[in-house]
Amino acid sequence: PATSSEHLWLIDAERGDATAFTEWVDGVVRAQVLDVVPVTGHLLMGAAHDYSTALLLRCASDAGCAELGRLQGGDDNGPHGFGTAVFHGDDIWATFSADTLHRVIDGELVEVTGPTRCVVRAPDGSLVGCARITDQTNFMVRDGDAWTPPFDYPSVPPRECPAATPPPQDT
Repeated sequence: PATSSEHLWLIDAERGDATAFTEWVDGVVRAQVLDVVPVTGHLLMGAAHDYSTALLLRCASDAGCAELGRLQGGDDNGPHGFGTAVFHGDDIWATFSADTLHRVIDGELVEVTGPTRCVVRAPDGSLVGCARITDQTNFMVRDGDAWTPPFDYPSVPPRECPAATPPPQDT
């Protein structure tokens, strides 16, 4: 997306079509597409508003944007900003700069326990998130009604190269 003082423009890179959203652009200082609804093609948008509010919106090129929720800034951590967000089934999950996970419930952003740094829909359709815990990154998978920590980052990459690994080559 691109912003100006009057419109937020969404431009389809393949077709070159442009859609202007005007209903919430006043005071928006940064906007970003966070996810695309797989079936409808609607966009899940995050917007930083007046450097103190994070908005979460659902936008459709033929229907404009509907606000899903907002977080007010001004706390000790500074203004709130959007992090990641994803549609998962009928649910919408989002993380914010204050290291919090929220879920859209009955039209409001409700803080819930779970990953705090990121939330994404995996290729197999599962919901995965990450959180910084005790100086390392931990990954979690949504399993039924709870988040299950399958592994932490230090267990993912090899700690050293295998003995048979060739040395790096200058190119």
